[in-house]
Amino acid sequence: MKKQCMPSILLILPIVLLPIHGMCPSQCSCNDKSVRCSEGTLKNVPHFLNPDIDTLDLSDNTIVKLENGLSFYTELTLVNLSRNSIKSLGRNQFMNQNKVIDLDISSNLVSKIRAGAFNGLESLNTLNMKDNKIEKLGSAVFTGLVNLQKLDLSYNVISEIDNEAFKYLHNLQVLILRKNSLSIFGDWSAPLFNLRFLDISQNLVVRLSETILFNNLEDLNLSDNMIVDISDAAFTIPSLSILDVSYNKLTKFPSVPNLRELIMSGNMIKSLDQNSLQGLPSLQVLRLNNSPLFHSIEPLSFIDCHNLSYLSLSSNRKLSPLPRDIFQTTPKLSVLDISNVLWTSLSPDQVPASAKKIIMSGVPLKCDCSLLWLWELKERGDIVEGAACDQTDLAKVNVDNLACDQVEYLIIVAVVGGVIAVVIVIVIVTALVKCLTNKDGDKYIQCDYLQYNPHGVRYADEKVVSTYIQRSPSKPYYTETDNLAQYVQQSPRKPYFNDTPQVTPYLSRAMYDPNSDSQSPTKMSSNMSEQIYYCVQDPGVMPINLDQTVYSSSGSASSDPNTTSTECSVPNSKSYCSPLVNQSNVEEIMFNTQKKRTLVKYRFPDVLPSEKLNQNYYV
Repeated sequence: MKKQCMPSILLILPIVLLPIHGMCPSQCSCNDKSVRCSEGTLKNVPHFLNPDIDTLDLSDNTIVKLENGLSFYTELTLVNLSRNSIKSLGRNQFMNQNKVIDLDISSNLVSKIRAGAFNGLESLNTLNMKDNKIEKLGSAVFTGLVNLQKLDLSYNVISEIDNEAFKYLHNLQVLILRKNSLSIFGDWSAPLFNLRFLDISQNLVVRLSETILFNNLEDLNLSDNMIVDISDAAFTIPSLSILDVSYNKLTKFPSVPNLRELIMSGNMIKSLDQNSLQGLPSLQVLRLNNSPLFHSIEPLSFIDCHNLSYLSLSSNRKLSPLPRDIFQTTPKLSVLDISNVLWTSLSPDQVPASAKKIIMSGVPLKCDCSLLWLWELKERGDIVEGAACDQTDLAKVNVDNLACDQVEYLIIVAVVGGVIAVVIVIVIVTALVKCLTNKDGDKYIQCDYLQYNPHGVRYADEKVVSTYIQRSPSKPYYTETDNLAQYVQQSPRKPYFNDTPQVTPYLSRAMYDPNSDSQSPTKMSSNMSEQIYYCVQDPGVMPINLDQTVYSSSGSASSDPNTTSTECSVPNSKSYCSPLVNQSNVEEIMFNTQKKRTLVKYRFPDVLPSEKLNQNYYV
């Protein structure tokens, strides 16, 4: 009897043991810890799999509903339900999956998430729900996800987010809302105080005028929106270090004091000037590519960017060549990307001196001697990347083709020399004109107290002194003169006195009384010496000691080479000035000894008679 029962027992035993080890559908790949049923035709979650598995991959099937199908597998840590046809998530669908860390429900047809749909997923770290049909995030839809750190809701049609949608996501660090229909920021961001990365690219945001409430945000992506303006108050986040606002409609740079990396490509920026980057003192990386209106960079544009290390200007088709020495204020700049710009030449002072890599792919350079430095730089290492001239890789260009033409060099030298010669001639002519002008103006300098009248002598027989020397309004003067008509020659500019030995014997002493109305001098003495004397009375100063020889003069020294001059003081026996003859009637003469004066001696050989060529004249 026992022998007859043994075969039957052996046949039943595998059937009894099957639930313990589980079944593996024909289109799945199974082992003790994982089941992979991707790219199959499953319409439901299999129920007879090994309950101890920790990985379940049901991607690329036709599953429509979960219907508590996962409740049998309590040891799961990774669940992939992507690329199915799931339309909704009901309550308590994951109640027994408290060990799941990664849940992927992307590329389904989910349009609605019920409150409590994720109850039980206390350990969930990453939730991927991108590429669904979600239109709205209601209140507390993510209840239970207390340890969630990354949430991907990109490529949905979300246009509204309830203020309490993320109420319990205090540990969330990465939120991706890319490719939705959001137009404004709301208070839904308030609970996300541990958020580090936020991606709202490819939405419908037009303006950022209010402060964004993310205290610990480090990386913000706002690219591919319709932003036309960002207020200075929008980014007061001290921790924000990376900002991507590329492909919007911005016309100026945002102000973010602690920002390290800024991506501004594809905006409506027209030029860079000294004030453009003023609000970005900590900037290290700047990407300014593919801007359709960007045409120029002015000198000192990077004067506030002392920490700039990476600069990309690629694909700016309208950008003019960079100013020379533009990178003198960026000593840390090591990478420069100027690929696909329409420049035909490049000089060494248009690239950073500290560059470790210069990317030049697609730049239509022309092979000439101006690129010899670039060829040498490429030969020294891998600093230059993608450089070519005349559509030939620079490394393959014959260096002889980069030599300057001798004729061209001579033309350049000749032009520079001509310009220098013209400048020198202009300077010399200007100096000569100025010298001649000053000479004419200084040749006849009026004395301090003798005021000249160039129209005084009209006839040869007039008294020279009476018409030549006018009364001073405040000071009397003495002079010696006589009728010099026979010797006086008419000067084209000014009358003069003659004191040569041929004239002086006829001179008589004359004195003007300033209180007299008479215009003719008063004769005082004859047989005077061969000198002409000028004394000026200064009231209130020391009287002249008649025992001393007094020297006096008037006027200022002349720079005329036809004149000689000397400075006089009282007393001075070696002075060139003439001595004052002691006369009893000049006891009241006063002379100011505190001033130095110069008696100027003029020579006028051009107006003298031929027999008197060495006569001296005092004016």
